[in-house]
Amino acid sequence: MTPKLYEHLKQQRLQQVNPIARSHVNTYFEWLKSIKPEEVVDAIEKGTTPEQAYKALGISPIRLGIAAARGFLKVAKKYQDQLREIANMDLALLTLRFENPRTYTIVKQYGPRGTQFLNTWIKGSLAILGVKTD
Repeated sequence: MTPKLYEHLKQQRLQQVNPIARSHVNTYFEWLKSIKPEEVVDAIEKGTTPEQAYKALGISPIRLGIAAARGFLKVAKKYQDQLREIANMDLALLTLRFENPRTYTIVKQYGPRGTQFLNTWIKGSLAILGVKTD
């Protein structure tokens, strides 16, 4: 896959989301782009949960975006399905690969543990946003 094809896929997915919810769904992509490689290592080695990492953010633009998205998604539950469709392993790996390559490298180096980390954190991020995953 090329960067151009990835960007097209991402935009296509975002276009499927209602325009009102699109900025909040974009918060998910911003979160993926903001994950630092050392955070992945710490989370895998120390078993840090998404909730613990969220609390450790303190006051930050990402946390403020998450709070706004959570409030919106709690009120507009029909958009939770759209976010669940976008927040999947394949698109998360592509986002990391093209928009956060250092973190992508770390996730891939850990193999199955890296994949499990990412899966857990995707579900954890959805839970933080108030989206039911099961």
